[in-house]
Amino acid sequence: LPYRGNISIPSIVLSSATERIMARQGVHFLSLSKGEFNVNAHINDGELKVRNQRMAQLMDSLQIMYPQIQRDSLMRYWISQRAHNRKGSLTPDDFAQEDYNFMLNDKGIIRLLNRWDGDGYMSAATIRVSTPAFPLRTRASGSKVSFNLNELRIEESSILSGRTSFRTSGSIKGIKGALTRGSRLTAELNIDADSLNFNEIAQALSVGSEFLEKQGAAADSLMRASSEEEMEKMITIEGADTIAKMPLLIIPKNIEAKLNLNVGYGVYSSIILNGAKGKLVSKNRCLQISDFIASTSAGEMELDAFYRTKSKKDLNVGFDLQFKDMDMGKFIKLYPNIDSLLPMLKSFEGIINCQMAATSQIDTNMNFILPTIEGVARIKGDSLVLLDGETFAEIAKMMKFKNRQRNLVDSIAVEVAIKDGKIEVFPFIMKMDRYSTAISGVQDMDMNFSYHISVLKSPIPMRLGIDITGNMDDFKFKIGKAKYKDTNLPVHTSFIDSTRLSLKEYIKKSLTTGM
Repeated sequence: LPYRGNISIPSIVLSSATERIMARQGVHFLSLSKGEFNVNAHINDGELKVRNQRMAQLMDSLQIMYPQIQRDSLMRYWISQRAHNRKGSLTPDDFAQEDYNFMLNDKGIIRLLNRWDGDGYMSAATIRVSTPAFPLRTRASGSKVSFNLNELRIEESSILSGRTSFRTSGSIKGIKGALTRGSRLTAELNIDADSLNFNEIAQALSVGSEFLEKQGAAADSLMRASSEEEMEKMITIEGADTIAKMPLLIIPKNIEAKLNLNVGYGVYSSIILNGAKGKLVSKNRCLQISDFIASTSAGEMELDAFYRTKSKKDLNVGFDLQFKDMDMGKFIKLYPNIDSLLPMLKSFEGIINCQMAATSQIDTNMNFILPTIEGVARIKGDSLVLLDGETFAEIAKMMKFKNRQRNLVDSIAVEVAIKDGKIEVFPFIMKMDRYSTAISGVQDMDMNFSYHISVLKSPIPMRLGIDITGNMDDFKFKIGKAKYKDTNLPVHTSFIDSTRLSLKEYIKKSLTTGM
């Protein structure tokens, strides 16, 4: 047809209604049922002429700069000169091969996309995906999508993947540039989840990542599947009850994404989420989590964090974390690496309130590199149980505690700073049994410690001090002079608060700043 009555511009209108259609590439299946498709396309020579004019102007300028170079070799020579000038000034991209490659190889199709323009929509009752790259039974229903050559708009879609169910809407932009020039995609999506099973998703990502790395014989055996149903039977994993050990997650450089998350019910490790919401932004090999709040079976939590994968020598994490009325035992299970930051937490049971902010480098197995951890923490709790250990058993015996089996701490408020591989515990009051004590000290990441305990109140009518040094397997203590005389201890609250605010501000700028 002529485009909008202009007989010099051809246009194509294509409509399709299909009961079912299926596509396969190797071991990856995609099918669509009760689908409708409509596209309106027309030649856009105006854009192509403008692009050709700009290219001609650039070539004229380059010819003046490099008169000795033939015109048909100018572009290649200019690109090589730019690469040479930048060499040595840029950090090598260790993870360039991890980026997604959307660029088409067929130059004929690229020319068509550059010359044509258009828009359209698609709807489907059901979309099915079966792939060993993500081995969960995945369905999308009620999907409605509108698009042009540069943008895809998901108006609505309900997705069921394993035990996770959510609705999504949003947009993906930069499609034409990604297909023709390999440029960056940008996406903004809204996720409203009725249920979200982090354990199952993490396991699927781990199994899928392992498949993509090895493939080979595994892919050959899966090629025997002749339908989606067969493929699903061969690859679908059983539901996980714990978080799988994840390989190093590389944030792609050629995708910018913003995700608005709202979860009604979720499962993470053994913790139940009864409502969670927050924002996730991915940009420049950095993932930022902001304003994340959740009500869990262990307590209330708030989180701001970043995760950066600039290079193998520049892997970093940072977080500002708050817990309200959190069960200590469940807290340790929720974040098993947290005892690397604060080993003392393993010594308590009960309900705590905690504020913590830290940054750290990580290795390629996603473990904290302990000497690089820097941060602060504040922990408060009432009626905590001090777990029995050899050190405290000796102290309980020496100080004649009434209850030596269950060491109940009336109240505790601890502030600590972590830097240069050491944890400094600022002076704090701990009331326990018939005693009131002031405690301070230093502990390193190898669990070697040096603590001082000043006894402020006891059945003994005198003040004394206890110095404990060594580690949990080999320690010494001696009685001496009390370092603190009363409960008026040095205050470090302003230091803790200002450091947390600084780290929180740094996390907000993590998408643009260096480590």
